[in-house]
Amino acid sequence: MTKEDILARIPQHWGKYLSVSQGWHETVFALDRDIAALDPDYTIAQVKEKFGGLRYYIDNIKPEFYEKVQILVGEAERKVANLCEECGQPGVLRKDIGWMKTLCDTHHKAVHSRKS
Repeated sequence: MTKEDILARIPQHWGKYLSVSQGWHETVFALDRDIAALDPDYTIAQVKEKFGGLRYYIDNIKPEFYEKVQILVGEAERKVANLCEECGQPGVLRKDIGWMKTLCDTHHKAVHSRKS
């Protein structure tokens, strides 16, 4: 799966964008692949970072797959909670940079240096 595959699942009226950084793309693409294996026609309302965590909102899923999809989404959200949004390496939720973002030490230091 690719960014274009994700964007193709978002109806035009929602605005077609993937609002997560590169470090989480692999997890998001795998999630899309796993959900599409259950329901190839599902659609997405949004994929974004909020408060340093992943939000993957599904707009249309067949009722018989809803529970399983919620489990898959929860697993992906928990996985990225410990991954740097920028690079995908181990990271932690940072609250000391003016907003909340999950970052590794290297990217956390980079944000601090830009603020100075």
